[in-house]
Amino acid sequence: MLSALLLFALQSATLQGTVRAEGSGAPVPHAVVRVVELGRGAPANAGGQYSLAVPEGRWKLRVQALGYDAYEASVQVPASGTVRFDFELTPVPVRLQPLSVEAGGSRSALRALQEREVTPGIVTLSQAEIRSAPALGEPDVVRALQSVPGVVALNDVNAQLHVRGGGPDQNIFLLDGARVYAPYHLFGIVGVFNADAVASAEFYRGSLPARFGGALSSVIQLEQREGADRGLEGDAGVSLLSARGVVRGALPGGRWMLAGRSSYPYAGNYAFFGGNFPYSFHDFQGRVTLDSRPGSSMQGSFFSSADDFAIGQGESELQELRSRWRNHVGSVRWVRDPARGWSTSASAWASGYAGDMAVGVTAPGRVETATVENRVVSGGLRLDAARGVAGRSYRMGVEVEGGSVALDGSPFPGGYFQGHERATYLRTAGYGEADLRVGAVRLSPGLRVSLDAHRGELFAEPRISARYPIAENTTFTLGAGRSQQVLSTLRDDRQVLPGTVLWFVHPDSAPASRTDGASATVDGWLGRAWSYSVGAYARRFQDVASWTPEGSRELSRLAWDDGSAQGGELSVRRHGRVLSGWAAYGLGRVRMTSSETGARYDASWDRRHAVDAAVIFRPRPALTFSTQGSYGSGMPFWPWVGNVVAERLSPLIGRTAEGIEAPIYGDQQMRFPAYFRMDVAARYGFGFRGAELQPNLTLRNLTMRRNVLYYSAGGAGNHRDGRSVLYPAAPPFPLPMAVSIGLDVRL
Repeated sequence: MLSALLLFALQSATLQGTVRAEGSGAPVPHAVVRVVELGRGAPANAGGQYSLAVPEGRWKLRVQALGYDAYEASVQVPASGTVRFDFELTPVPVRLQPLSVEAGGSRSALRALQEREVTPGIVTLSQAEIRSAPALGEPDVVRALQSVPGVVALNDVNAQLHVRGGGPDQNIFLLDGARVYAPYHLFGIVGVFNADAVASAEFYRGSLPARFGGALSSVIQLEQREGADRGLEGDAGVSLLSARGVVRGALPGGRWMLAGRSSYPYAGNYAFFGGNFPYSFHDFQGRVTLDSRPGSSMQGSFFSSADDFAIGQGESELQELRSRWRNHVGSVRWVRDPARGWSTSASAWASGYAGDMAVGVTAPGRVETATVENRVVSGGLRLDAARGVAGRSYRMGVEVEGGSVALDGSPFPGGYFQGHERATYLRTAGYGEADLRVGAVRLSPGLRVSLDAHRGELFAEPRISARYPIAENTTFTLGAGRSQQVLSTLRDDRQVLPGTVLWFVHPDSAPASRTDGASATVDGWLGRAWSYSVGAYARRFQDVASWTPEGSRELSRLAWDDGSAQGGELSVRRHGRVLSGWAAYGLGRVRMTSSETGARYDASWDRRHAVDAAVIFRPRPALTFSTQGSYGSGMPFWPWVGNVVAERLSPLIGRTAEGIEAPIYGDQQMRFPAYFRMDVAARYGFGFRGAELQPNLTLRNLTMRRNVLYYSAGGAGNHRDGRSVLYPAAPPFPLPMAVSIGLDVRL
């Protein structure tokens, strides 16, 4: 074996060059250059440069990248030396693909994704797919991810992700390497990321590479768009929800991008809503890239978002409900990515989150308002190095992350939170990954070791994945690993109170949450037009934070429950320029065990069956029609069984008083009715004075289904059987069907 490797090294040449986009000449990052006959290849770096050792002979090269047509060429390679060969790939325009959220927009994109990384269940969205994915009024990265098999959507107004049995706080969002907390507008209805400013989103579900830590269920890694190589370029859009815009330009030796989005009241158009619209939000983000020399670049990024909600009544006394939250994120990243040798990077990031809520009465001389304030400040440093040679690649790195979290709540019982909590955390980690071939198997082992400075604990997180080619068009991928996290959110699943997300650090006396899991997928092709994926997963959770504050809403009410999740996924997809679409089915079960009573219960996001289907029809390149249908079986909830008279804050009268009834919830769970909706959309593009205009129309909830958000106590009848005293609450929209119109402009 050693002699064969030495002979290969002596009788091979180095093939290198740059992959660029046809027309613009812009580099195509992470394109895969593959020698077809040898069955191996290498990815290009962020600057489109690649390097590949190839033995003497005439070989067929195939180049693939997300969002581009595949390119093939024959190359004569000498016995030694360096041969330069550059490629130009033709972009594949995707005008409207609102229901296609898997690896890419074509067969070549799926192939390129498998070549790049051995991870079961990974999903990649291109910028074009993000712009056109289904959302409430406009493109939304987070809403697009909800359509992926294995992800549970709770209802029409909740964009949070529940991934393969995990809770909504078990996911990490990274924007250009920096963490973003609670990335939602409108109480979680839509995501905060401007789809026009995001180049791609990589979604790791369940099985995580060793370079990612601090999350149990998934990592969503988003990269912002680069600036223009020359001149100025712009994108803009308006919808019933907001107005947004992106401007991209060139710098001497670099590029820049700025993007912004704002709801209309924040922009000053209060008159449209009668001058008293209670909600406003905005977000801004940008990126600057400087190319210091070939193969090296420096990137700086920022992101900022804000939500404000306030509604009040009365004159002498103001009955008020107020909630607001902010995100401020910044990062700097230096990348050295030569055509040969080690690629290295160094990055630093900082993130701040602030959330406030208040409910009650403010009057002259008397203030009885239940309030809570949440402050999170965190940051990190990372050093990373990677190298790929002769069908093998290695990656290693170290990182440090730390921060502080504060929770302050007023003492009124019945409010959001009671008490004052301060906590810090500091974690140092090292990791290593490899990508090897053992016969026909492509093996990717990894190990992450982290040290918790405050607990003095050393935690090892082994991870491994492998891919085996069952046939020419069919592969089997298996992954397993362990993860942990020490940042969680307070979530009261029994008495849901609207407002912002509240983060906390696990107390030193409490354990870190952990999960062990395994997943497997079979991916294949039926001809050139159809692809399919069949997957299964099993996970075990330990010490997951559970909060059931029926009396006091203090942090001491936290319990640390164990649980398990199992499920399966099946998806079939049709690829084509005129007719495309997909159908997916997910089966899952999430059971938890109370650490206090030992009783078993279903997680509030335990949806047993979920079905999504879509058809996309393009009779002409500029015209697209699409339809989507979604079904989900009912999820569990704890029914109201009665009241207890206690001293509590009454927001309606604005004071703490005796004799107020506090709800009591039973331990026997019930289930919501099944969730179902159907949407249809149309989009048409045309040119006007040098610009491309794309008006669009969407009819949401065409079947007029009133999806239940929760049950409230009340209703007709005096039978207290747990059912007759409950009535369903549905969102105020659709009314009962929502019409969304918008216009996108590209310059």
